[in-house]
Amino acid sequence: MKKYRFINLMIIPFVFLWSCNAIYENGKEMAASSQTRIDQISVAELNEKMLGEEEFHLIDVRQPKELKKGYINQDFDYDDYLEPVNIPRGLLEFRIADAGFWENYYEELPEKESTEIIVYCKSGGRSALAAETLMQLGYKKVKSLSGGYNAWNPDHGDAAVKEESSGCGG
Repeated sequence: MKKYRFINLMIIPFVFLWSCNAIYENGKEMAASSQTRIDQISVAELNEKMLGEEEFHLIDVRQPKELKKGYINQDFDYDDYLEPVNIPRGLLEFRIADAGFWENYYEELPEKESTEIIVYCKSGGRSALAAETLMQLGYKKVKSLSGGYNAWNPDHGDAAVKEESSGCGG
């Protein structure tokens, strides 16, 4: 009996340590890991795609407050204006397949097999996590903008956006 107890005491810590190899210290470490498993697109490639005839969904996964500071294609005059769809990272899993949500943007619901989706955030971390999440949900053609909005517009700064008051204290 003591022999089995000794073996169990040796095996349990080994199994515990072996199973913990996917625990991350923080979100940056997790995002860096995601970046190794997703496809990325450069600013030059995205700009080329936007000037071309290819159809794709451009999703900004930053918070609405961040979007007010600027977004991709904000100042460019395209014939077919492509404005990013804002789906904050924390809501992506719930809104990506919501047809009603996409109707508000006058866009069609992305098809899992055929729709190309490009996601971006401020610097590429949240969009890497978002791209990996979309792939886990079955979307096949997903890319993250390498370097995020900072790479698209390095001169944007982080100027604070003046909050509009509703007159009700908020």
